[in-house]
Formats: sequence, C-alpha cells, structure tokens
Amino acid sequence: MRSLRGLPSLLPAIPFAFGLVACLLRYVRNGPLWLDEQMIARNIRDRGFADLAGALDFNQSAPLAWLWAERALVSLFGTSELVLRALPLAASIGTLALAWWLGRRWLGTVGAFALVALFATNESLLRYATEVKQYSGDLFWTTLLLLLAMAVTAGEPRYLRWWLVAAVACLFSMGAMLATPVFATVIVVTAWLRGRWREAWRATWPFVIWFGAFAVHYALSLRHVLASDYMANFWGRRGYPPASAGPRAIAEWCYDRLVVLANDPLGLDAYGVGREWFTLVGRTFWVLVLVGLVVAAVRRPAWAALLGGVVAFGFALAVAELVPLYMRLAMWIIPSLFVAVAFTVDAAAAAVAWAVRPPAAGAGPAPDGVPQPPPVRARRVTLPARLRLPARAGAGAAGALTVLAIAAAVAPLTVVPFQRPAPPRVDYRAGVGWLASAYQPGDLTIAVFGSQHAIGWYGEGRLEPHRAVIADQAPGRACTPGGLGAALAGHRRVLLFGDLRDPYQRSTAAQLEADLAPMAAHVESASFGWGSLAKIIELKPGEPSRASTACYAFS
Repeated sequence: MRSLRGLPSLLPAIPFAFGLVACLLRYVRNGPLWLDEQMIARNIRDRGFADLAGALDFNQSAPLAWLWAERALVSLFGTSELVLRALPLAASIGTLALAWWLGRRWLGTVGAFALVALFATNESLLRYATEVKQYSGDLFWTTLLLLLAMAVTAGEPRYLRWWLVAAVACLFSMGAMLATPVFATVIVVTAWLRGRWREAWRATWPFVIWFGAFAVHYALSLRHVLASDYMANFWGRRGYPPASAGPRAIAEWCYDRLVVLANDPLGLDAYGVGREWFTLVGRTFWVLVLVGLVVAAVRRPAWAALLGGVVAFGFALAVAELVPLYMRLAMWIIPSLFVAVAFTVDAAAAAVAWAVRPPAAGAGPAPDGVPQPPPVRARRVTLPARLRLPARAGAGAAGALTVLAIAAAVAPLTVVPFQRPAPPRVDYRAGVGWLASAYQPGDLTIAVFGSQHAIGWYGEGRLEPHRAVIADQAPGRACTPGGLGAALAGHRRVLLFGDLRDPYQRSTAAQLEADLAPMAAHVESASFGWGSLAKIIELKPGEPSRASTACYAFS
C-alpha cells in the first residue's frame, strides 16, 4: 500500500483546475465596471503613458508598471471590460500556478494539494481576478518572491535573480514592495551564516538594482500616493490600532485583528454556513499557521523566518500607522499564511503515513517500488519499543484530525465561486447605454454624485462633452440661488442617472426629482437594478427658470 506521499504528483491539479474554472467563469460573466473600476479605467483610457506617472485623477492610485501594462492592452485591443480585466485574471491564474510549483517542490502531495486549494478557494484571489484593480498582482508577485526566497535559503544562492525579480515586482506591486525587506533580510542573514562576509556581499550588492527601481517608482508615482490626504483620510483608523492606545490596547487590537483578517482578505467566511462555523474556522486557521511555522523551522529555520516575518512586519507597519492591516491592503501577507498552513497539513499527512506504515530502514526504494523523496526533515529519533505503537497511533490520529480540519474548513468555500451572483445593484453599462441611445443634441445629463464616472466611461462618444453634471445636495453649504434653473436654461430635456447606494445619494436624487417634477411635461424611466435611477424628463416650455430651495453643486 502506498503512503500518502506516493499519491500521484498531479493530485494538486484538482484544486488548480477548480480555481482556474472559477476565475474564468467570473471573467466570462463580463459584468459592468463598478465605481472604483470606472475611476481607474478612466485614468488608463484618457491618459498617455507619460501622464500615468504622477498623481492620478479621482484620488486613484496603482503601481506604475501595472498602469502602463493596462494602457498597453487598451491601446492594442480596445477598452472592453474583458481587455481591462485580462491582466488581473492572468495574475490570479499565475498565483495558482506558483502555488502548485511551490507545493510540488517543497511539500508532499497532500501539502501541495492543501496549498493550491487554499488559493483556489480564496475570495480575494477570485474577486480581484475579475476587477480592474492591481490587487491580484500583490498575490502573484509576493508568492513568486517567497518561492524564490525559499529556494535561495535552501541552498540555491542565485541572489542576482532574486533581486532582479524583486525589482520588477517593485514596479508592479505595492504588496511585494512591503514583503521585500523581510525576504531580503532573511536571505542576507542566511548567506552570512553560510559563508560569512563573502557570501553576505554576494547576497547584498544586487540590492542597488532593486533600490534603483524603487527610486524611479517613487519619483514618478509613489510620492504622490504617499502625499495624498484623501487616501490617508479614506483608510482612517480602519487598519490601525485606536489612537493613543497603550501597550495593552495595542495587544488587544492585534488579537482582534486576527478575526478581521480571517474574514477579509483571507475569505474564510462561507456565507450561509453561520457565524459559529466562521469563528471556529478562524481560530483553527491561526492555530494551523503557528504549527506550520514550527514545522517550517524544523525543516529550515530560514523558512519560518520568511513566513512569520511577513506577518510580524505587517502588524508592525499597522501599529506604526504606516500601512493599514485591513482588507485588500493586507493581501500581501496571504501567501505566507497559506504556505504555513500547508506545512502543517504536510506534516500531518506524513504523520498519518508513518502511523500506517513505519518508514523502511536504509536507503533505496520502498517495498512497493516507489522511490522515496529526498529527506527534508530533522534527524529521525529512535523510540523505545514500548512507545512506538502509542506514538504512531497518536501521530496518526493528530495528523488525520489536522487533515480533516483543513478539509472541513475549505469544503464550504468551494461552492461560493459557483453560486448564482446576486442581481446587480446598478447595471451601469445598460443604464448609461439606454440614456445614450435616447440622447438628442441639447439634452442635459445630470448624474447624482458618485454616478458621474459611469457616464464618463460608458457614455464616452455618445453623450455630449461635459455631459456629467454632478448634483450634490449639501445642506449648510453656500449655494447660488436659482442654481438648478441656471443649469437647466437652454435645455429641453434632462437625462437623469444615479446609483442610489446610500442614504446621502438617495436624498439627493429625491430632492432632484421633487424639484424637476413641476417642470416635467413627460417622464420616461427604466430600471437597471434595484438601486438605479434612470429617467428622461422632457421639460415644459418656460419652466426651467424656476428656482429651487435646495443647495446643489454643479460642475
């Protein structure tokens, strides 16, 4: 009977195929761009390569090389959603391939299977595979750097290759930029322990290549992101400890943050299963991470430093209020966590195999003819005869429970990618398309605040220039009397569009509709989602000059 390590090496292809199909299904659904996608897409479409360096419009930010790659795709293949989402899709699929590669090289079959399964069922990987955002690249580049760092610290001193990849990753991924100091420190320390000054120098001097890439990226792009007051205010205290927190409060925050991370970006919450399940799985996950760090340390201490260092550095940056440990900005720690859990599962599978059939003494093939993998564990300890059976039974039981625990945690997540997606709140593409098809020269388009980017993206070339007039109800703010009437002057029809996603936007839309109702001769409306507003309002002759008591800001 074959041990668990004798299972076909292609077994990890099962979760890889699962993740591939899940990503492609979401991709071919080809839903309309949502607000954040619209804003970054307008920068990509409307700016040249040189103009993408610098502060972006609409308070957006992204790595410069990622922006250039997207701009190149748009220049070559057009501005469809499928083109814009091709790069994020490739990054997610590439991450699955890297997980398979890492697993097959450093783990047994069961550990590799678990590692690929964790990535293939991760909601962040699946979500950002089909969003025009750069976050799937954080997973790809951080996983690649981790894989190569594990190889370097395991005896492949290809330092120049690692630093070259890190330099490219610095231009494509903010997350990889954060992980690089941790990986580089472990690599240099390992080199020092291996060969003192000469080896440490070989590991260190290519740093100038990475620093050059970082300096260029900072000068052209990063400095504008770091200087953005909007981004600082947007994230606020979401990913930081409470203001003026003492050591005890910070420690409590760090402990509570484990639950937050388990939900997002780790995506351990399977909707419909229940919060009790999520609480149990979240705690079990972090226990498996800790055990995995111990297993990694037994195999190679540098590996434990690579994995645990990233997590510790993430918490340190958050405590220092430099980088929020929250949602998509924390995705760069995911690869280290998943690899740690995979080490735990791999050790558990080995324990089960040992319990079922003790390892054969000596070198050479196993009795069933399957060649044994090269030894990667610590020196074998010989137990007294009376302890061997209880030890094997205990190890087998613990290993089986561990494997079953991770299987039970991942199983509910496998149905999430294939669930029927909820109806869109607003189908921007269809709604703006309907208004554009009805557009007549002289029409005025009014977009409720937050919806102007849908007009700017999907209405380009079909609605008149300066088509997006932002209607912003702002009590307590100075406004020009008769501002609405002045905006309507000279227009016979109003094309009204909005995404009524929160009370502020709903109240703005309600006020607009109330002010326009007495002026309307005919109204045609259509629904494009439960939160949509799409109307064509034909105005009565002589009515548009009527003033409104509401305060609007038009632009």
